[in-house]
Amino acid sequence: MSLPLVTSLPPGDVRGSFCIEEIPRESALVIFGASGDLTSRKLVPALFSLYGKKRLPQGFFLIGCARSAYREDEFRARLAAALRPQDPPAEELAGFLRCCFYLGGDYQDSGL
Repeated sequence: MSLPLVTSLPPGDVRGSFCIEEIPRESALVIFGASGDLTSRKLVPALFSLYGKKRLPQGFFLIGCARSAYREDEFRARLAAALRPQDPPAEELAGFLRCCFYLGGDYQDSGL
């Protein structure tokens, strides 16, 4: 049994507005705890997938923040290693990594 296809909604019905996909304006995403497992296993692969589908804004950038003392190139190397199972094209991976930055320090430090 199949359900009938609803082609129009009554006035004031907002159900249809929840599936609108828009690419947001320039934006940044800050990941606290960016040196952790969740970032490597889930967040970065998902963001890279969106990047590859051109679903991130042109001015998008990622700021990874954690207590670990990484240099920016070390952080990017960790992200690249996390994406290795996807076998990404080198040019696409390099473009994504150029959008990724790292800020390390103590979360209690007001200068962070």
